[in-house]
Amino acid sequence: MGLNALISIDLRDNDKHNCEIFIAEKDNKEWFLMEEVSNTWGN
Repeated sequence: MGLNALISIDLRDNDKHNCEIFIAEKDNKEWFLMEEVSNTWGN
């Protein structure tokens, strides 16, 4: 396996990792917004 193949594998794994972080942050934001809304309704 040449260097280019190793680099492309590394980039692919890195992209997957970045996507997982992005999805986790998106879920956290949505949950936070839902909390804000329920707090407003509670008052």
